[in-house]
Amino acid sequence: MMSSTKTIIKGVIALVISFLFIGCATSQSKFSKKLYEADNLYAISQYVEINTTSSNEKWGVAPKLSKSLNEKFKERGYEIVYGEKDSIKINVHIENFNPGNQALRLSIGQIIPGVGGCSLDYNVEFLDVANEEILIKNQEKIRYSSFDPVLSQYDEYSVMDYLGGADTVTSRMVKIATEKILRSAECWEEEH
Repeated sequence: MMSSTKTIIKGVIALVISFLFIGCATSQSKFSKKLYEADNLYAISQYVEINTTSSNEKWGVAPKLSKSLNEKFKERGYEIVYGEKDSIKINVHIENFNPGNQALRLSIGQIIPGVGGCSLDYNVEFLDVANEEILIKNQEKIRYSSFDPVLSQYDEYSVMDYLGGADTVTSRMVKIATEKILRSAECWEEEH
C-alpha cells in the first residue's frame, strides 16, 4: 500500500512539473519615450530595414524569419529599405532554436507533456536610425511540446503540425515569431 502511494505521488509530481513546460511563451519588452509621443510606429518612419542573424544557422531560421517579416511589413504599408537614414531598423538575433525530437513528441510526448518539445529564443529591437534611439526592445522565449492552445492563436495550423518533423516545426515557429514581432509594435499602438 505504501509503495503504490509513493508511486502515485511521484507520478503526480512528474506530471505537474511537465505541465510547466507546455507551450510557454515569455517576453520582456521595453518601449521608448519617443514611441509614446508618436501616434504610431508608422508616424516615426514608413521605411523599415530588417536584419536577422543567428548564433546557429543549421535550420535556416534567420533567412526564413527575414523573408516572413519583409512580407508582413510590406502588407502593413511599410517600404522595405536598406541603408536609409530615416528608417526603423529591426534587428532580430536568434539566440537558440531547437526543433525538438519528432519521435519523442509522437510517443512519450503524448503521455508526458514537454518531452520532445521545440524552442525558439530571440532578441528583437526596433531602432530609429535617424536619432539612434531604441524604440522597442524585446526578449522572447517560445516553447512548445504538444497540444498547446496558447500558441494556436498565432497561426491557422492544427495541433498535429507540431508533431511533424524539423521543417514543419521550423516553419511554424517562424510564423509565431513573425506574429509576435508584429504584435509587439501593434500592442503599443493599441495601448497608446
